[in-house]
Amino acid sequence: MRCMKHMSLKQKEFGTNKICLYQAILDEWLHGSSRENKMLLWETDLSYGIEAIAYYMMSKADDAAGDAYTKNKMIAYAGDFLAKEMECPLAKARKAAEKCLEFWLQRGILDKGIHANEAK
Repeated sequence: MRCMKHMSLKQKEFGTNKICLYQAILDEWLHGSSRENKMLLWETDLSYGIEAIAYYMMSKADDAAGDAYTKNKMIAYAGDFLAKEMECPLAKARKAAEKCLEFWLQRGILDKGIHANEAK
């Protein structure tokens, strides 16, 4: 809701359907006004990455209190997904997944506490 209010103040269009609204919100998150957040990946990689992370989190929602939401598990899942989508080596895809996770954490899209219980 906060994002839609922000978009309204900027006089941005919401689109004509849910898909257009989703894309407008994603664009707003990607191009937000924060000067501290620098994009270290292409927008496509960031979009694929957040989709993979969101899918993983939804599929593990029953185990959210357990160890399903550890940083390493999310990076592993998103890395496997990106390796297939981008047709690149797994090591490179996992590095991209790690940067993607950090980007979305910095943007405030993901809760910074999602992997707070993980041993460092």
